[in-house]
Amino acid sequence: MNNLINKNTSNLNYQLDSAQYYDMIVFCHYRWQFVYQRPQHIIGRLSSTLKVLFIEEPLPNTASGKSGNLIVVNDNLHVLQPNVQDITSIARIIPEFINNKSVPVGWFYSPMFSPLLEHINFQTVVYDCMDDPASMRGDNHYLIDLEH
Repeated sequence: MNNLINKNTSNLNYQLDSAQYYDMIVFCHYRWQFVYQRPQHIIGRLSSTLKVLFIEEPLPNTASGKSGNLIVVNDNLHVLQPNVQDITSIARIIPEFINNKSVPVGWFYSPMFSPLLEHINFQTVVYDCMDDPASMRGDNHYLIDLEH
């Protein structure tokens, strides 16, 4: 499985000159390069016909000075690692990477990203629930509320 990840990420940190048009924006709490799981299977296949921006949870790094790290997996699949303090702050940097006024598909793997629905106009929204917040340990009632 690791060969698939390494093969697809040979263009790490390649920077695009300007914001791009995307057919689909994916918000995921898993890192694209961590373990090859369902998001990589599904989104990797969809990117054969759609241009996709896969946005991970924020990786705050105040020393870098960049708003995010953009990884070009291939021409149709880009991964954004936002350099912001929290998920809601992703809305502030979206225009630097996306030039759509309306995005055909928004795909959410976690309810944590749902506040971004107020900032991006999606024609269609998919919520692909991989983890059941009710079955997780700890105080996660806010996740259950976000799902509704």
